[in-house]
Amino acid sequence: MKWPWKKKKLSFDEVVRFNWEMDTNAELRKKLDELAEQYANLGEKEYRRKLLLLFRENSLVMDANQLDMLLLLRHKTDQMLLRKEANHDEETLVRDPARTEIAFTFTTDEFVEYLKNHEGD
Repeated sequence: MKWPWKKKKLSFDEVVRFNWEMDTNAELRKKLDELAEQYANLGEKEYRRKLLLLFRENSLVMDANQLDMLLLLRHKTDQMLLRKEANHDEETLVRDPARTEIAFTFTTDEFVEYLKNHEGD
């Protein structure tokens, strides 16, 4: 039974697929760029609706909360990679797989709370 108050958690495969499509699907990137150009003329709700529709057209079915989680994960991953690149000589920034796996089992709210509590790590 699906409980309406439970949020669907993202699997590692879903996160990888989303990132793969965002990085390699040229047609999707082109359509995202075109949509971004329309942002000033759309309200946020309409923009997000079109964004979700665009992902669905590319076989990436998700709800708004999952999209938020995927974008947040992508943003945080970029930050970690940039920090690691900037400090490549420091061994303390080597990725800990145990902590990374935790992020992929959080709901959106849990992950945001986790980030707030571990921002300086």
